[in-house]
Amino acid sequence: MNIDWTSFSLEIINFLVLVWLLKHFLYKPVMDIIGRRQALIAEDLAKAEQARQAAAQMVTDFEARSKEMDSERLRAREELGQEIATLRIAKLEALEAEIAAERDKGAVLRQHEKSEMLRACEEQAVTLAARFASRLLERFASPALCDQLVALAIEQLATLPETTRVQLEASIEQQHAPVRVCSSHPLGDAIRQRLEAALGALTGTPPPVEYSVDPALIAGVAIRVEALLLDASLAAELKLFEASGDAV
Repeated sequence: MNIDWTSFSLEIINFLVLVWLLKHFLYKPVMDIIGRRQALIAEDLAKAEQARQAAAQMVTDFEARSKEMDSERLRAREELGQEIATLRIAKLEALEAEIAAERDKGAVLRQHEKSEMLRACEEQAVTLAARFASRLLERFASPALCDQLVALAIEQLATLPETTRVQLEASIEQQHAPVRVCSSHPLGDAIRQRLEAALGALTGTPPPVEYSVDPALIAGVAIRVEALLLDASLAAELKLFEASGDAV
């Protein structure tokens, strides 16, 4: 059998050329695409892992902060109880001494003086408690706590009485009154969008909203439309505490 070496050589050359063409124009581009896709997938997985780790760290930090707040609250409550007890004992001792010295002035006068002294003692106790609470709350006030109180206010918006809803909608639509939102810390875009969505769901249309910041709120937000006010701030809670003490 005779072999045509020229034809055989040409066939080999053709085969090698074909292999080179396939590798250069098909295999390499496909492998490049696969490599880029794998790199993108690896990058997405890395970002997802970073986000998961960040979320886990936020949860850990929040739990640690909550434990710290509970411990601080308990310690402050114990200190407050001790000071109130000491103050009450001192006032009662002074009261008893004064009553003993002025016993001849009559039962009515003694009772009046006793009532006034006890009332002053209670007022001082309430003032002291409010001062302790204010210092404690200011220590833990933060943008995160502000956002939590804003979220609570958003939940309260959904449970407003029907009469309040109607009055709110009338103030916005008929008088073109803006919703004034005052917060203890600047609100981020996400919490603003949630708040505006809740107001829009309440009135049927997204109302105009004016934002401002007042550190006197300590933490939280006050939402006002004309005469309507929804105050979800720690400053408001302190005022209620002091008012309840005055009523007693």
